[in-house]
Amino acid sequence: MVKIIADRVDIENHLLRLVDLINSNGGYVHDELVIVTENGDLSLQAPRSVPEKSELISVPRELLLPTADFDLYLSGDDICIGDSAKAASATQLAVAEEMFAIYNLCEKIKDHRKSAPVRLFLESPEIFESLVLPGQFNARKKLPTKDPVLDDFLHTRVFAAKSGLGDETHSVLMPIIDFLNHNRSAGGFKLDNERLFVKRFSPLADTEECFVSYSRMDAQIAYAIYGFVDESSNTVISVPLSIDLPGIGLIEIGRRQGAKFNGKIPEPLKNISWLVPEMGMSREDRQARMAFLIIPPKGFPRALRRVLNFLIRAFARDMAPEELKTLVVEAERQVVEANLNYYEELKVLARNASVSQESQQIVDDVVRVADIQLNLIRAYAAMVEQMDAAQAQHVSN
Repeated sequence: MVKIIADRVDIENHLLRLVDLINSNGGYVHDELVIVTENGDLSLQAPRSVPEKSELISVPRELLLPTADFDLYLSGDDICIGDSAKAASATQLAVAEEMFAIYNLCEKIKDHRKSAPVRLFLESPEIFESLVLPGQFNARKKLPTKDPVLDDFLHTRVFAAKSGLGDETHSVLMPIIDFLNHNRSAGGFKLDNERLFVKRFSPLADTEECFVSYSRMDAQIAYAIYGFVDESSNTVISVPLSIDLPGIGLIEIGRRQGAKFNGKIPEPLKNISWLVPEMGMSREDRQARMAFLIIPPKGFPRALRRVLNFLIRAFARDMAPEELKTLVVEAERQVVEANLNYYEELKVLARNASVSQESQQIVDDVVRVADIQLNLIRAYAAMVEQMDAAQAQHVSN
């Protein structure tokens, strides 16, 4: 039987009813799951007797909660369901009522007002616009409420569920599954034609807490979209930039991380396929593009160069190997420089910001995020410099 460890009886009662609604309407919650709530924080645990990667929670599609269907608004710091809610069923409405009651008792909106980057949108928009890179705020503007705090809160929790009949997607809240915290080493959300489900991942040795990976993201994305500082981040997704290669052309780098390579991954890149973006080029216009570019973690010392080499070689097929290598290194240099400059400037902007005392922690978190990114970029730059020096020494010998 699911165990609830709650510091409030009313929260415990809502959690028990939510579990019962899921289990009695075609879903599944593992009997040994432990739901923990303390000082408004929610988390899920499971004893080590539950096998890693075994199914933990399954929610039928008809019990997922499309935010557009519930006419949501705020009354003070409470999320309320409006009279024009169009839930698919009475059961779906009951699930929504339990979820929002839990959010409200845990004071989620109150906490979000204090700690989320959206506060900068209201108080210091110049920092917010610098922190939130192109495209990261667009989805929030499409949410169905008129309150930026509620919009932002929902955006940190919804899952983009594709329709079972086509490519149309709906932003849905995930009953119980939502209480899983992020860890980059965990597995992700799984959606099929009938249900959304997660498996057990407990990658931390000192706790039985279960996690899910929200997505493969860096510290900037984690903070700008989800509002938390991810100290464990080990990659940097490049800021958008244009790489100018003299005599060859221009490479435009975007930040559409989900746009993976849409062809057959070449054999030399198969072991780093997650680093290979959607690409395109026009030799006539001397322009190429990459949907995204990742500055990789330790353990992948030549990965960025391999990805750049793949695109530039296709862009300039007749180039001699040494010329190609020179261009790849130059492209890499421009990527590193652009990202260092961006995060250095973000730090300066945040440190010089004039904000209320209540917002100071948010600004301090922006600086922390910038430092995480800068440290990773500098570590990468030092690694390739050392690698090049060792290779040059080897050649000279």
